[in-house]
Amino acid sequence: TEASFQARLHGYREDGKTYLFGANDTARACQCRYTAACKQTDGTVVWSEEGQVTLPVDRAWSKPLDRAVPEGAYISVVYCYDGRAEKTLYSPCMWRQGCFAESVAFTVKQTQENACVVSVCSDRFAKAVRLQMPDNYRFTYSDNYFDLEAGEAKQVTVTAPFAFDGGDLSVSVFCRAGAPDRKS
Repeated sequence: TEASFQARLHGYREDGKTYLFGANDTARACQCRYTAACKQTDGTVVWSEEGQVTLPVDRAWSKPLDRAVPEGAYISVVYCYDGRAEKTLYSPCMWRQGCFAESVAFTVKQTQENACVVSVCSDRFAKAVRLQMPDNYRFTYSDNYFDLEAGEAKQVTVTAPFAFDGGDLSVSVFCRAGAPDRKS
């Protein structure tokens, strides 16, 4: 898909430092503007910074963040290029702490006999929100395994080549290793 070959900015942690990381899988260099913000799980901003970077073709870029990321906080990076904005979320301590949001609220609206729209929202940072239907491999999702910030809502379209009941859908969120997923 188009999203498979594009410029991306992410966050990661190595040797006790948190970095912004960029990769460019396109056929041309890419100018990106970015805003990186450190936030608590309730959405409170701890700090933010803005910048610009050129991502060369088939090359990676990284930049250590000069500011600390407190325990339990996460990084939200919004980056803009080619007239569109993308967002990615990262927590350097996600593998050590418990769940972020333990559940999310969602509603399902059947729009056709073979399609529904799912509205998902969370009052806290929710990691890897996953929508699932019985026999999940038979369904197509406009998005899945996404993150939500506190107060953020997202709509996902679910389709199949056959009639189905959207009421059979379940939604779960990531919990740290060893803890079960929480189903909403």
